[in-house]
Amino acid sequence: MWVNNTNTALKEEKRSIIDRISLHAIIKQTCFDYPDNIAIEDSYTDIKMTFAEFDEEAETLAAALQSLGIKKGDKISIFSENNGRWLVIDQAILRNGAVDAVRGSSAPLSELEYIIEQSNSVGIILKDVALYENLKEKIKKFNPKFVMIMFADEVNRDDVDFPLYTYQEMIAIGKQKVFEPVEVNYEDDATLIYTSGTTNKPKGVLLTHGNLMSQPEKLHGLIDAQPGKSILCVLPIWHVYERGLEYFFFSHGTTFIYTNVMNVRSDMVKYRTTFMIAVPRIWESICSNIKNSIKSRSKSFIKLFQFAIFWSTINKKALRYLQRTNVYVKNYNILGDIWNKAVYLLTLPLHKLFKKMFYEKLVSKFGVGFETSVSGGGALAPVFVDFLEALEVNLIVGYGLTETSPVLTINDAMRPAIPYSAGRPLPNTEVKIVSLETMKPLGAYEKGLVIVRGQQVMKEYYKDAEATAAVLSDDGWFNTGDLGWMTSDGDLVLTGREKEIIVLSNGENIEPSPIEQVCLESQHINQIMLVGQDKPVIGALIVPANAAYQQFGSSETPTTVDKERIHKMPGFIELFKKEISTRMKVKSHFRPYERIVKFEFISEEFSPANGLLTLTAKMKRNNIAEKYAKVIEKMYK
Repeated sequence: MWVNNTNTALKEEKRSIIDRISLHAIIKQTCFDYPDNIAIEDSYTDIKMTFAEFDEEAETLAAALQSLGIKKGDKISIFSENNGRWLVIDQAILRNGAVDAVRGSSAPLSELEYIIEQSNSVGIILKDVALYENLKEKIKKFNPKFVMIMFADEVNRDDVDFPLYTYQEMIAIGKQKVFEPVEVNYEDDATLIYTSGTTNKPKGVLLTHGNLMSQPEKLHGLIDAQPGKSILCVLPIWHVYERGLEYFFFSHGTTFIYTNVMNVRSDMVKYRTTFMIAVPRIWESICSNIKNSIKSRSKSFIKLFQFAIFWSTINKKALRYLQRTNVYVKNYNILGDIWNKAVYLLTLPLHKLFKKMFYEKLVSKFGVGFETSVSGGGALAPVFVDFLEALEVNLIVGYGLTETSPVLTINDAMRPAIPYSAGRPLPNTEVKIVSLETMKPLGAYEKGLVIVRGQQVMKEYYKDAEATAAVLSDDGWFNTGDLGWMTSDGDLVLTGREKEIIVLSNGENIEPSPIEQVCLESQHINQIMLVGQDKPVIGALIVPANAAYQQFGSSETPTTVDKERIHKMPGFIELFKKEISTRMKVKSHFRPYERIVKFEFISEEFSPANGLLTLTAKMKRNNIAEKYAKVIEKMYK
């Protein structure tokens, strides 16, 4: 299936030619259009500024950077979580034609050191003094043109031979200078975003101004962003998903309210913003919190609420058929219309009653009454989609990758939602479903590999021509590594990943092979495959070794019955918990989110005979996941 939106006309928008030059030109134009509107509010760092103030501060900081010798093409590392100064710094760097290499401040120090070195950063910007103290000795060897700390009243400059400034000191320098504009265009490099690769070293995805500009340009008309509306920002801004959408909303004069994971629940109620973008894990948490609030009520109340959700879900599913938004229906017919219209009309009074009784109060109590909320960074499980739809939470889903800036497809907020789909391709974006074996295009509803081409596709993996060539063809097609199919209307439905990388529901990328190899060092583990795509934590399917069974009284060749009996023994389960924990602790490079939290035992070995191994003994991950889907589902209940 090939969907080509190159002929889709963008809605008319009164913008100057400046839009087609650089990303920061779009931002500057917005500041000119809405100078007195609030641009950013961050109560956690006591920052609040209008668009005019934002523009002035970005220009002042750009002048300071220029005076320190920052030139077009220079790389500057930014290591920080969300805050009201991040976008100011980002824009100051881009106005100089420089490139920011970004990561969160909570990343392992070895990873931050690697990014500084791999990106050839000549400047380093850190969130706070604590991070600076931890990185100081490592920074010395890079001899940077400057180091700036975003939040610090003063800094200790003893034993430091590089220029060190606080944010306020840099602003003071900039006020004494006049910024000389730098010519920057569509093709120029803008940012380096680091993502998991085939080794423990992250890969630097190099995105241009044109790549990033694809988001404000192509999302226009799909989400009703306007001046005066507001968005709650909780995801890491150094992640391309949050950052790309922030550029889109900023370009439309939307006010940013910054929060964090600890306070997002209370801030949803406090600010009641128009929009929120989040990963599936946050939406799952919201659903769980709503359900937990019901559990404290009487048994009769709980049963009534469950009854309400059941019939509201039936009502919404019937409506999907009538609106032609059920991705699993290939051919609609008159009998289906009659049946679903009857179901819809019969259940509609019940749904309206339950909406008044339960849903409106819950939506208000938990602050989820957004005009539009967006889920991305992974697939949201159908059970949560159905629950939020029953409550009438306006949720749209999009799809993309770091390498695609990120959005490739999205459900149009201006039309009925398409549950379970990732939406349609953005304007001027081509999406093909091709055969894994032949790479030839497939038809509608045929499952295959998703490949894409468009303005948003990255320039390259920085300093890694081999990795770039492996995913990006000479004629611009990018291999996403994702599996899926297209409906006859051009909606993309994702089904899994051809790549080994696992993406958790919080957006973290996990490479399973190194973890599996460490676990296989145990004499008790015969085979192991990590799972957890779109789940909150890593899980594993484990084929125990006979040595483990023998410890619990089994023979040298235990039967399936013996194995299944032993699998339930507390001591057997505890043995594997200790084995996995011990092996993981020995390897210090593993991050906290790479810990195996859940596992289930498999009685049958993976082999070529049962279709779970290749002839070269490589696991067929998709086959294994499909065969043991119910086991995996049980693991995460």
